[in-house]
Amino acid sequence: MAQQSSPLDESMSGLVNTLALYDDAWRKNKRDSDRWEKLEIVSSDGNDETLTQDVYLLRQPENFLVPTSVVFFIGGAALGQYPHIAYSAMLTKLSNSVGCAVLAAPYATGLNHFEIAKETGELFRKGLRKCECDLGWKEELPLYTVAHSLGCKLSLINIAATGISEDLSGIGLISYNNFGFAQSVGMVRSFIQSIQSNGVKEGPGSDAMMDTLFGFVEQFTQGIGLEFEPAPEIMDRLVSTKVTNMNEKIRLFCFSDDGLDCSKQLLDCIAVKNENMKSLPSVSGLEGTHLSPVYLNLDLEGIYGLSDEAKQIAGQVVGVQAASFGSEDEVNALVREIASWMTGKEPSQGPPWTSSKENVLKGRY
Repeated sequence: MAQQSSPLDESMSGLVNTLALYDDAWRKNKRDSDRWEKLEIVSSDGNDETLTQDVYLLRQPENFLVPTSVVFFIGGAALGQYPHIAYSAMLTKLSNSVGCAVLAAPYATGLNHFEIAKETGELFRKGLRKCECDLGWKEELPLYTVAHSLGCKLSLINIAATGISEDLSGIGLISYNNFGFAQSVGMVRSFIQSIQSNGVKEGPGSDAMMDTLFGFVEQFTQGIGLEFEPAPEIMDRLVSTKVTNMNEKIRLFCFSDDGLDCSKQLLDCIAVKNENMKSLPSVSGLEGTHLSPVYLNLDLEGIYGLSDEAKQIAGQVVGVQAASFGSEDEVNALVREIASWMTGKEPSQGPPWTSSKENVLKGRY
C-alpha cells in the first residue's frame, strides 16, 4: 500500500536524495569483497500482480562458515531508507564482533507507522526464508531484532501484532523514539544541522533558508493537525497492553546527551503491567547523542562516476561538500555493548537518567 505523503517528506527529501547518491555509487562500484548485497523479494500483491521489494543482507565475516545468528535491523526516519549506507559502520562492526548476519529492511517515511511496520516485518520474514533456501541457513539460528529511533517503534508494533517475540532471542532498542509529527520535524532539522556542523557550508544563507523551511513546515503541521498512526499516546497504550511477557529479552541502549530518546517513557508504559520492577527490561547507558549509531564519511568528490551537477545538488541539500559525520569511538562503544548483550552479559552501565550506583551497576530501571 502506498504511504500518504506529508510536509515531513519534503523536509527529509534532501537528505534522502543525498543518501540515494551514495547508494547509486555503492551499486555501481560494488566489489566482490563487499559483504553487503541487495536481495530481491518477489511476491504477489493478491491481484495477480508481481511485487518486487528489496532487503539488504550483510553476510557474516569470512572466518565464519555460517552465521552465528541473524539480526533484523530497522533504522530511523530517512536514514532507514538506506540502512546499508547510514548504518554500515555499526552493523559491519557488530557482525565482525559476533559473527552474525544482518537483514536490514529499508522503508520510506510516511504517516502510517502501522503499515510500515507490517511491510518491514514481512520483508524480514521473506528475507529470512530466502536465505534459508538459497544460502542454507538453518532454521534454528538465533534471531535478534535491533532498531534505532523510529525503527524501535516499528519493531514494537510488529512484535505486538504478530507475536514474533516468541521466536526472538533478543530485542535491542537504540534510542527509542515516539515523537509526534510536529516534534519529528524538529528532529530532522537537528540532524541536518549536525551534518553541517561537521563540514564546509555551501553559503552564508543556508542556515537562514533551512530555518525558514522547517519553521514553515512546523507551523503548517500544527495548523492542520497532521499526526502519525499510531499517535504517541496510542503507542503508549499499545506498549502497556501488548509488550508483556518479553521484558527479559529487551535491552534498551540510551545515550547521555539525547533529547530525542523516549526510552524512559517506554519503561514507564511497560511498568504499568509489571508490579515487580525487577522484571523490567535492562538498560545500557552510553556516552553520545541520538545519532551516535550513525557514522558517515560524506565526501561528494569521492563518489566515482557522479556528475558535477549531481554533486552540486547534493552539496546544496545538506549544505556541505565533504564531512565526516559521527564519532567512530561512540559507534565502537555501542557495538561492544550490543555484542555483550547478545552474548548474555549485563549492562556495563545503567541508564543515563539515574544517579543511583546500584541501578547503574545493574542496568535496571
